Amino acid sequence: MPKIELKNIELKYFGKTALKIDALDFDSCLGVIGESGSGKTNLIKVLTGLEYIESGQIFFDGIDITQIKTSKRGIVLLSAQTPLFGRKSVQYNLEFPLKQRKKINRHCGQSAANRRISKDEIAERVEKRAGEFCLPLEVRAKDLTEEQKIDALLARAFIRRSNLIIVDEPHGFTGNTEYFCRRFNEFIQKYGACVVFSTYDYNLVKDICDKFIVLNDGTVAAQGTREEIENSPDDYVKAGCGFKL
Repeated sequence: MPKIELKNIELKYFGKTALKIDALDFDSCLGVIGESGSGKTNLIKVLTGLEYIESGQIFFDGIDITQIKTSKRGIVLLSAQTPLFGRKSVQYNLEFPLKQRKKINRHCGQSAANRRISKDEIAERVEKRAGEFCLPLEVRAKDLTEEQKIDALLARAFIRRSNLIIVDEPHGFTGNTEYFCRRFNEFIQKYGACVVFSTYDYNLVKDICDKFIVLNDGTVAAQGTREEIENSPDDYVKAGCGFKL
């Protein structure tokens, strides 16, 4: 798993600072907590390369990827904007990210995440992931149960062997967040993954993540372990995470 580092990050819209992070690093599961408008989405855009920052640098395992295109960063995004292809089979949905994989970007140092793979390896990975999640490959995604749809989303995410998995507010793309989080955590524990889990609901991720940041108006109100966040003296952090004031 790569170590992700952000240094002196500043994102501006129309001259106004929308996100400012002086220093942040993680190599496992980072919980990003904050209310609507706090900067969570801007952080995701910066990590994925969908927004170019005014200043600062982003490193994956010590390699500067600040100017690297989104498709070359080896990132998987789970959000309301990345649904299953409902009219396509489970097999198609699992094969899709592997067939879309780009050639190695030698400047990015992410050969494992971006290399083109063979048809045989695609078939092997699809069969393995479908078996682990007990998914019927021939069934169309829209005909799956709610839990099976969640399993298919997770199988598609973990099939990539990505540098970073970003989960953007599961309340927005699944009707069973408890099942999603339980299954997601199972696979993190089994395979390991570098993760950003963004949500307004601290209780949703407190048992999944091992490091947290709380965003407020584009700045970091607090960061640290679960114990450090829960003992923060900041009233905004206490209110935002549901702690008693």
